[in-house]
Amino acid sequence: MLEHHAPAAVKTVSALVFFQALCISIYAILLTVFATNLTIGLPLTLCFIAIAECLGWSAYALLQARRYARSMILVWQLFIIIIAVQAVIASGHILALLTVLTAGINTILLFSSTVSKYLQ
Repeated sequence: MLEHHAPAAVKTVSALVFFQALCISIYAILLTVFATNLTIGLPLTLCFIAIAECLGWSAYALLQARRYARSMILVWQLFIIIIAVQAVIASGHILALLTVLTAGINTILLFSSTVSKYLQ
């Protein structure tokens, strides 16, 4: 699935975004399985599945050197950073800290010179 001519930075960002999409999909499935009230759980599951699908599509589009993919990924990474920083401050969970770290790496790599040259 990964393009052979894509630079390592592009492959790294795409792999991390695919991983985020996979985690969101797993969370959505678990939300449905363990929901006590399906009238609330099912719409949330569908929303999370749609988000995961958009993330997977944008990661694939980044590998295909589509310029719009960077903005889609950037918006999601900034959203993750905002939510995860609040979770780190409130609870101090290591998972939230790892989420901030991966989102920060993605955000920095999105604007690296190799990714910018690849998208031109």
